[in-house]
Amino acid sequence: MKLLYVATLCNPNLCTYNPQLPLQHLCSYIEDMNDKTAILDVNGANCASCAYAIEHLGRKIQGVTDIKVDAAHQEIHVRYEGNPGSLERISEVVRRLGYEAKVRWDSVR
Repeated sequence: MKLLYVATLCNPNLCTYNPQLPLQHLCSYIEDMNDKTAILDVNGANCASCAYAIEHLGRKIQGVTDIKVDAAHQEIHVRYEGNPGSLERISEVVRRLGYEAKVRWDSVR
């Protein structure tokens, strides 16, 4: 393991890196360092096909890097590039599908 200092525009960070792993692992880690996460409460989307539709359309939103719907807990977990507009666009997509989603602003990290 080697210690590596990674400085991006938004987030200087110190991490350990195993030089035996492919470089793409390090690149992926660096990309993820700047991502933010958030949770949206969703109402009405409580089946697998509802979750699939939200996830499928949510991944098409610019700035969204990952989206998972937890229908049992009525939550949408989002990883995004940091623009709050991405969360608003997810809410709009969910509304157009016939459900309701509200950002839990205290969950944004």
